[in-house]
Amino acid sequence: MKTQIYTLIHGNPSTPGTNSHDRAAIAAKVIEENPKEMTIEMYGHTMTLTANWSTSGKSVTYSGTVTHEDIIGEVAHNNNWQYGQQTIEAMRQGLADITLQIHGDMTADIQIYHRRNERCQWKHSKTLRVEERTILIR
Repeated sequence: MKTQIYTLIHGNPSTPGTNSHDRAAIAAKVIEENPKEMTIEMYGHTMTLTANWSTSGKSVTYSGTVTHEDIIGEVAHNNNWQYGQQTIEAMRQGLADITLQIHGDMTADIQIYHRRNERCQWKHSKTLRVEERTILIR
């Protein structure tokens, strides 16, 4: 069975947080179980995130493109971000690119990039935090 980030970090309901030493041990176990890619389930949708290792091989970030509109809607709602629906519409038109990233310390976020039209360059517009409890590692 895969190590679940949320269960390990928040295993004790009376503990409000996890110290950095414990978080590093949890991250090491998750990375050991998923050296090349991580398949996750988030808001009922399955996604595969690719491991992107640093040149030294000491740090990793898992990333993948988000294509499900309800994922963006939920994350925008949880972060009180009022432009979620506009981003979904831009995504439908091919003018927004959304990437889910799980970093080496097992924090997760969504990176949103926009462009005015198909000839413009992508520009980073927002980073939204993703709660660990919404991610289930498969």
